[in-house]
Amino acid sequence: MTQSSQTLIEEFERLARIACASGILAVCPRCQGQAVVHGTAVNNESQLTCQSCGYSKSGKLRPQYRLRAEFRGRTLWARNAAHLTMLERYIGSDLRSEQLWWPQESQDDRRFLPKWLCLAKNREPLLKVIGQLRRKLTEN
Repeated sequence: MTQSSQTLIEEFERLARIACASGILAVCPRCQGQAVVHGTAVNNESQLTCQSCGYSKSGKLRPQYRLRAEFRGRTLWARNAAHLTMLERYIGSDLRSEQLWWPQESQDDRRFLPKWLCLAKNREPLLKVIGQLRRKLTEN
């Protein structure tokens, strides 16, 4: 493994920890604003709280991801800003180390990316879509 691929792996591991701790950015079912979903260990329940209208709901939720966009008949989505950054760095990278692709000890998202996200021919168009999703982070 080269130094640059090791550095990329370490960065992904750091971003994965942040993404897991940050919760999911979701669409509020009441006002369509930005909500955050945090999971709990009890019965796989979650807590959704809207940052715009204050709506709150607990239970087994299936939130609608706020950071999602269509791409050639498929859906590109990210849980939150750290997850979006992780996708952006991987898709924008020229490195295609198997250690970034095949499951190993950790089971974070970067190990299970669908093939269409990893194809070089999709790199530039996907980065444009990621830029659109990044702009959603500043909307509320």
